[in-house]
Parts: sequence; C-alpha cells; structure tokens
Amino acid sequence: MEGDMTRDSSAGGAWTRRASAILWAFADRRLTIAGLWALGLVGISLSLVLPSQVGRLTQLFAGEQQVAWPPVLRMILYLVGAQLGLSAISYVRARSEISLRESAIGRLTLRLYGRIIRFGADFFRTQEVERINARAIEDTNRVGTFWAGALVEAPLAAASIGVLGAVMVLDSWLLGLCMIVLSALSGYFVLFDRQIQAGNREVREAWEAIRARASEMVAGVSEIRNHGAFEYALGDLGRAFRSYQGVTERVGRLVAMFRAMDPLVATVQKGVLFAVGAALCIASSRLAHLSGPMTWARVIKFMLLAQVFQNSITQLSSYLLQWRMTRESARRVEEYLGRRCVFAAAGPGEPLPQEALPITYERVSVTAETGQSILRDVTLGVEAGQHIALCGPSGCGKTTLLQALVRGVEPSGGRCLLGPVPLERYDLLSLARGVGFVPQTPVLFNTSIRQNLLLSLRRPATRCIEDEAGSIDLQRLDHIQSPEQLDRELLAVVRLVGLEADLICKCLDSPLPLAPASNDIRSRIGELRSRVARAVESGPRDSVVRFDSSESFAGSLESGSYVDALPLRENLLRGRPNSLLLGALERVDRLIVEALREEGLLDAVVLLGMEFVVGEGGKLLSGGQRQKVAIARTVLKNPSLLLLDEATASLDEASQARVLDLIRTRLSRKTVISITHRLSAARESDRVVVMDRGQVVQQGSYDELARQDGVFRGLVQQERGEPASVSSYPAAAAAGAEELRGELLHKLAFCGLFRGLKSGQLALLAREMRIVRCPKDDVLFRRGDTGRELYVILDGQVEFFVERGVEKTAAVVNRAGPGGVFGELAMFGEGRRTVGARAAAQATLGILGRDALLKLLHAEPSIAIELLGTVSNHLARTADAVYNEPVSAPNVA
Repeated sequence: MEGDMTRDSSAGGAWTRRASAILWAFADRRLTIAGLWALGLVGISLSLVLPSQVGRLTQLFAGEQQVAWPPVLRMILYLVGAQLGLSAISYVRARSEISLRESAIGRLTLRLYGRIIRFGADFFRTQEVERINARAIEDTNRVGTFWAGALVEAPLAAASIGVLGAVMVLDSWLLGLCMIVLSALSGYFVLFDRQIQAGNREVREAWEAIRARASEMVAGVSEIRNHGAFEYALGDLGRAFRSYQGVTERVGRLVAMFRAMDPLVATVQKGVLFAVGAALCIASSRLAHLSGPMTWARVIKFMLLAQVFQNSITQLSSYLLQWRMTRESARRVEEYLGRRCVFAAAGPGEPLPQEALPITYERVSVTAETGQSILRDVTLGVEAGQHIALCGPSGCGKTTLLQALVRGVEPSGGRCLLGPVPLERYDLLSLARGVGFVPQTPVLFNTSIRQNLLLSLRRPATRCIEDEAGSIDLQRLDHIQSPEQLDRELLAVVRLVGLEADLICKCLDSPLPLAPASNDIRSRIGELRSRVARAVESGPRDSVVRFDSSESFAGSLESGSYVDALPLRENLLRGRPNSLLLGALERVDRLIVEALREEGLLDAVVLLGMEFVVGEGGKLLSGGQRQKVAIARTVLKNPSLLLLDEATASLDEASQARVLDLIRTRLSRKTVISITHRLSAARESDRVVVMDRGQVVQQGSYDELARQDGVFRGLVQQERGEPASVSSYPAAAAAGAEELRGELLHKLAFCGLFRGLKSGQLALLAREMRIVRCPKDDVLFRRGDTGRELYVILDGQVEFFVERGVEKTAAVVNRAGPGGVFGELAMFGEGRRTVGARAAAQATLGILGRDALLKLLHAEPSIAIELLGTVSNHLARTADAVYNEPVSAPNVA
C-alpha cells in the first residue's frame, strides 16, 4: 500500500492516478461487477417482453375476428414470467450492490486514513480534526456510494439505451428519432453546472463548520460551565447553523427547480410522441405518407418501449447529475489522495543501531505552511549518551526541535543526523523502534491501559509475539520470549514510573474482568476475605460497613463465592469502607494490598488493573495518570534516544522525582533530550541548551548559565519570583542558596503531606520557607510548646526527646535524618508539641511558619484546595500510627 501511495503522489497524470485510487477500492470485486452486468443484460432483454406482449394483445383485440383464450393466456404468462424474472434479478442486484458499496467505502476510507496518519505535522497544525474526519468519512461515503452505483448501473443504462433505441427505430424510424431527440431534454441540468458546483462546495464547508463547532463545544463543556457561557456557546453553534441554512436554501431552490422540470420534460416528451403517433394513424396525413401509416396498437406498443427507454435515459442522467453533485466531495477526497505523505517511505532504509548515537542539527530551519518561521538556522550537537535539558520561553521552537528528530516536521533548510546518517535515510519502523517521544499532552486511545502501553510495540518485526490485537515487536527486548515475560516487563515498567498504586486502585474499584489473571483471585476469594477481615478487625472499629443480609448477593458472599456484580474491594470486605470515618478508605486499601502481597497475588491485581478502559482520550484517568501511562509506554520499548516534551508537567513532585531518578539510573546510557520549564530539574542534566525565537542562544551547565546575563538567568529569576534586572544574592552565594532551595524542593516532593501539589505550587511553598543552620544540641522546641512551625531536614540529624523526672532528664525516643518532616500535627491542629526536638549534629533545616502558610493559602487558594484532602488523610494515617504504636514517630512532634 505504501508503494501505491508514493506512486499516487508523483507528478504527471495526477488526476488520473487519483481517480484510479478511488476506483482501486472496487478492484477486488471485479467478478461481482461483471456478474451484475450480466444480470443487467438479462434484465434488459426481459424488459422488452412487456411492450412486445402488450402490443400483441392490443393488436389481437383490435381485430374484428374472434379472440381465442389460449394465445391470450400464453401472452399473459410471458408477461408474468418476465416480471418475476425482473424481480429476482432486482433482488440479487440490490444485495450484491449493497455489499459492493460497503466494501468499497470501507477500503477507500481505510486507504484515505492510511494516508492521513502519514501526513506531516504542518497538515494537522492547520486543519481541524472534524474537518479531516468529514473528508475521510462523509465525503468518502458519498464518493463510494456514487461510484458503486455508477460502475454497475451507468454501463447498463447506456446498454439499455442502445438496445431500446435500435428497437424503437426499427419499429418506427420517425417516432424513434423523435424520442431520441426529445431525450436530450433530460440533460437540462448541465446548464446549471456552475451553480451546482458552487452550491455543493458551500454546503460541505458549512456542514464542516457545524461539526467543528459542535465538537469544540462538547470538548470544552467544562470550561463553558466554569464561566457560565452557555448562551455564548449555543449562539456560536447557532450562527454556524444559520449559515448552513442559508446555503442549503440556495441549493434547495436549485433542487426544487429540477424536481419541477422533471415532470415538465416528461410531459413534453409524451405529448410530442402522442401527437406524432396520432398523425401516423391518420392515413391522409403527411407524416403517414413520409414514414408509412401505423395502427394505434403499434403506437401504444411504441409508447411502452419509449417509457422503458426514458427510464434508462433518466437513470443515466441521474448519475450524470450525481457525478456533478458529488464532484466537490470527490475533489476533496482526491486532494488527500494526492497530498504527499511524510511517513511513506520510498524504499527500505538503513536500520537504526541499538546503541546510543550522537545527534547533529546542521543549520536546521523549519517554516510552517503559513510562512511563519519556527526554527532559524539551528546548529546543535548532542553526544551519544548525553542528557540535555532544553529550556526557553514558550513558543521559542523547543517542541519543533524535538519533532524534527521523529520526522514530525520537515526542515525547510538544513538536516538532522543520527550518527553520520541523515534522519530521512533511516527505515521508518527502525526509527520508531529506537526513538521514544513523550509529548506534553499524552494521547491515549479508548481501550485498556494495557493496550495503550503496548502501543509502543505495535509494528511488524522479524521477532515478535502475537495477541488478540496483533503483532508485538520484541526486537529491542531480547530478554522477552513469551507473553508471561512480557507481563513481567509491563509490571516492572509501571512500577518504575509510579503507576502501580493507580492500577491497584483501578482493579479494586471495578469488578474483576474475565481475564486469566483473575482466576487465582476468584478461586481463593474465601481465604482472602478471611485474611482481610482479620486485618480490618485489628484496626479502628467501624472501618467497614457490612452488607445487609437482605442484599441479593449476601448469600453468595457468605457462601464464599465471588460476586461478579461487585467491585473487588467490596468482594473482599463483604461490605464497603465507612465513608463517614476519616481515612477509612485509605486504611482499608492498605490492608487489602498487604493481604494480596502476602498471598502472592499483587502482580495479578496490577495486571488486572491494566484492563481498565481509559475512555475517550483517556478522560477516565487523571492528568498525572495519563502522563505516567505515556512515559511507561515509551520506556517499555527501550529506545536508545528519549525525547521528553514537558513529560512530567502534570505529575506531583514525588512522581516527577521518581521519573528523574528513572532517567538517571535505567536510562543513564541513553541519549535524553528533555524540555522543561522547571529549571531546578535541569541541574540533573549534563548540559542545558537555551532557545529563544527559534534559535539556540545559550549552552552550558546550569550554574554557568545562571551566572551569565541572558535568557536563562531571566528564566531562573522568574522562577524565583525575583525582578528580572536584579539578583537576591551575589553570584557565588546565589548558587549556594539556589542549591539549598532546590534540595528543599526535592525533600518537600517526598513529603506525603504535600504529594498532591504540582511543581509550581511546591516552588511557591519552598519560597515561603526559611533555611537555617542549627549547631549540635540546639533545641528547636520542647514538649508542651505551641506548635506553629513545620520542619524539613535538609542535612544533619534531629533527635526527639521527652524530659522526665524533677531534673528534666532528656530521654531520646526517636531520630530523623535528611528528608525527615516533622511538626505538622501541632501546626495544623494548633496544638502543643508531644515531644521535644534538638539537633543531634549540625543540621540544616527548612522551616515553614504558620503565618507564612496562611499568607500563601490566601494568595494561592488552589494550594489550599489541594492540601485539604491530603492533610485530612495524613492526619488520619498518623492517628492510626498512634493507635497501633504507643511510641510516637517523629512526624507527631
């Protein structure tokens, strides 16, 4: 098919090739079309029986001699037999034509989409999705329907016209010539061809506009609700409908005129024929002397022939009119068929090596179809295995620079090389196999999480395994030989990106799917229920609300059976977590997960969680979950070059840190280029590349660029909230302070209390904290002090103590090191400290005061919303710890 696509797009004879591409959809049904033609010819022969036998009957009864019944019966039987034959032929043809039409439409639509998904990024940048789909589905349907009828009916109509015309001329050359001349009136619509073409073009464009507006409105319904802009949205759609109505009214007037003209033309034709026929029946008329006299019976027979002839003329003219009416749709389909495919390889290319390769941009420029310059003369080199952070203001060309490496855009000048080989010389599948790209906005399909993960391996390969969805490429996964090993690899990848907990929740929230992984759980459900019940009973009371015995499924639960109608969580609990008890759901889920782990069933639950169907565009997942799936999908295929376009933007700080750790460890030998607006993450990179207005303007390490005047320093100051023209510290001090601030941000990310905050919100929080150094034995607070501060340990150690006896002897009850967070219970609860705290060694601490936090929450209400649920759950978990362990942990200080 790729070869056909390439030939279709070549120069010279383009229209013929595009028309051939449409007719190609019928190529596999040639025998069907030939059979329909044969049936049609039989039908033409049978259509002559009616006028012939009616003429004979009329002639028979017009005579003066007595008519016998047998010849009349014979003629009637001929008539009935012919009509039954025509009915049978009509049935067979209708069934075959429907099959032919739907098959051709399906093939043509798939062919068109096969080209569309290979178009370059410029095409999708300038085209709306609904307009693309309108061409690929609606226009293709119209064109396919027309050609399915035209290929069968039009040749038969032409053959019928030829046969019947000859019969009419032989019967009466004068009446025959009159009918042939009068039939030209049926083509009156050619006089309005220009109006037809213009009207159809306007109708298609107006209908596309309606579809685009409706799709946009439904996709943006949440934003419409947020702003109460209901009337505006409906008004915008209403304007599109009014425009469409105006266009259709103009076309409707043309169609109404055609409908009025059809009976008028038929009346003129029949009137002239009857007049000429009557004249031929009058022996003294000049026409009778010219062609010879006729009987009225012959005239009646001729009129029946003329009616069949006119039906064929009408059918042929109808197809000519449809051809003109569908010409705009055909033009639009042909435009896509003739457009060049960026991803249609002209031939086999070079394989991409498995090891990391250096990347070279040689004076690369990219210009959009609109003429806008996106990249301008970019020259950049990246060493094999190097990790590059790509920074710069929004719209400066960072994404386009990455897209050039996956052929998402084509340079208008210069070239990109992987190793010594230009990018376009590599085999497309090999390039897809070795280059991983994670976009800022992940694209998920309305299928299971598992199938979305396996999308990165869905391509033909010399070494692969098959599942129900097709081939799975294993060429870069040498350690995988079987479906079971593939499952283990999927488990490893989702754990690496922090998706495991989400998959467990999806499995617990849903009934078990009918998958092999669920069999062990179903067979051991009774044992699991007992284990979970014992664990729940050892915790706080009333954590679970048991199902009432009146429930229809209560008997099945008590008998030890699995109830398919209930989610797995409810099956295990024989009830539901108490929604009125703070933190009950989280507590119960932890107990269930522990029980599953002890029974060796946790992997099965994670695999079953992958069967969760994500909905259209992944709308049933959170933004962070969608990005985790996209990252896991790309890591799964083990690329040698990884491109990240703000791939962690929707992740909380802890998940971002996990992904960064994944890049540092598992991908340490891969070449990685990541776009980031979180500049502290750029510290982990080997080199920072700064872009502005489509050009590379700075390169170097983070510290080097932060000290230089330029774009990067301005971005750093902007992230800190400083005026762009000044710095808070001298250059050397700024670097040290920034390093501590970055370390503080990193520690906050792993604090469960703040796990729901995004990176920008955490940066604001870190900015409100003060950093202090405490010498050894420096007391931070004592037991009983009012708690108004939260502490984060950056380095050193803090010990927690209680003072006993009259002499207040300090007894150490616990210690905490770097990353420890304490003081939140007292601060959020406005209570008093339950233990004292002091520096066990010199320590550096980040301290957040209650007043500073309240000021921040007032300025940024979104942080308050995120903290509301997290704090309540955190306090509940800490209370559980107190319930289970009399000796307090540091986080209850």
